[in-house]
Amino acid sequence: MDVSTLETPIIFLDTLESIWEHLDSSNYIQYFWLGRQPYQSVWKIQKELHMKRVANTIGDVVLFLEHDNVYTFGKNANTNLLLDSKPDDAEVVQIDRGGQVAYHGPGQLVGYPILDLHNYQLSVSWYMRNLEGVIIRTLKKMDLEASRKENLPGVWIADEK
Repeated sequence: MDVSTLETPIIFLDTLESIWEHLDSSNYIQYFWLGRQPYQSVWKIQKELHMKRVANTIGDVVLFLEHDNVYTFGKNANTNLLLDSKPDDAEVVQIDRGGQVAYHGPGQLVGYPILDLHNYQLSVSWYMRNLEGVIIRTLKKMDLEASRKENLPGVWIADEK
């Protein structure tokens, strides 16, 4: 995809901390490519961005990146679900979001939207389904066949999330 044709181009950052130099309170979504980052650093930035978004001092933001090997455990996660065969360098992080266990790692594109959903639609489930649809259509343009799986969140290519 040629990002130069996007109405709002992706801003490629040299360092995670340089995001603060680029943020503004405009009415369009700002997109940032952060490269490969450790989970804890990005989690801290997300919380700060969320506070600024709630205070309406910045506009909507979407972060794109890859993580180092990490397993996150949501509030409802069963810690027995972690596999013994996890990578030796994998970090394990308890987070305050819902959900079970999620793996993120090199080669996996992760997107973190920090949006005021009131500007779009009130239903989080509507938002998530539409976001999945956008990802599926985008991957199709890259000749990647993606789909949803019944009763499972996310976008899948074959059996990989």
